Amino acid sequence: MRRMVGLLRDAQDAGAADGDAGRAPGGQGPGGDGPGGDGAPRPVGGLARVEEVVAAFSHPPATLSLSPGLGDLPPEVTTSVHRVVQESLTNARKHAADSTAVHVSVTRLADGSVEVAVRDDGQGRSRRLPSSGFGLAGLRERIDAVGGLLRAGPRPEGGWEVVAVLPVRDA
Repeated sequence: MRRMVGLLRDAQDAGAADGDAGRAPGGQGPGGDGPGGDGAPRPVGGLARVEEVVAAFSHPPATLSLSPGLGDLPPEVTTSVHRVVQESLTNARKHAADSTAVHVSVTRLADGSVEVAVRDDGQGRSRRLPSSGFGLAGLRERIDAVGGLLRAGPRPEGGWEVVAVLPVRDA
């Protein structure tokens, strides 16, 4: 039940702190037009939205690697992947002003779970941007709610990373 409430909440509040990252192309509300432009909502936070969010992120430039073996993923997994990417890119913009690049990867692990990782090369020089959400604490709650694990912290070689591992349950 908690998972369903979270997904419904996402459908109502898909806005992002960095502009229109959580909105459909063209500035429409959450979900936007479905395939074919018929006005039907499309799933919030699918992998296609992850591609759009990463492509639109430019300060610093971000790249995306999607593993070819991802297959069909349940909506709670794709929505969680989307939220990890969205929050992590927002944090990179706010807290890694000296970063020159951000790399986002989504891969299927040997046990069937999905790993989403967002890594920057910044040294922590921060911008003074307003905070409007629950940040990593809220993200941790979301990942916990789907039975996943979240790790966020400095990388040994410099920069910061956020890595979430999300279980994929058989339907």
